[in-house]
Amino acid sequence: YRLAAGGAQQLWSLPYSDRGASPVIHNGFVYAIGGWQKPHAVCVGLETGKVAWEVKVPATEISSPIVADGKIWYNFGMFENTSLYCLRATPEQYTLLGTAAIPVVTATSPAIVDGRIYLRLVDAVACYDLRR
Repeated sequence: YRLAAGGAQQLWSLPYSDRGASPVIHNGFVYAIGGWQKPHAVCVGLETGKVAWEVKVPATEISSPIVADGKIWYNFGMFENTSLYCLRATPEQYTLLGTAAIPVVTATSPAIVDGRIYLRLVDAVACYDLRR
């Protein structure tokens, strides 16, 4: 949407849905990751709505991605079977940089501060140093 004095103007739309994950915008592109029945990750040009890439991904529940240092971080999984994923924030192609099997609570999103990532676990908060 573009906001104007007369109201909001819809610029484009795509036929994707999930249960509430928010997309993230980085360098003019929208990255949306989520879905349970048809899980996907998609990169879309913010101004045009043109899909740069789309891939099928594991099912996930309401975890919004974040961007730091040119990378997108997000949780994947359902219930106890969760993992932290990291991909390159680029419209050229989906490039998975790594995964870590960490028991992150469903429907939570990671947070990054000063080179450290914070994750909510079932009975604790975990902090990992990403600066190395």
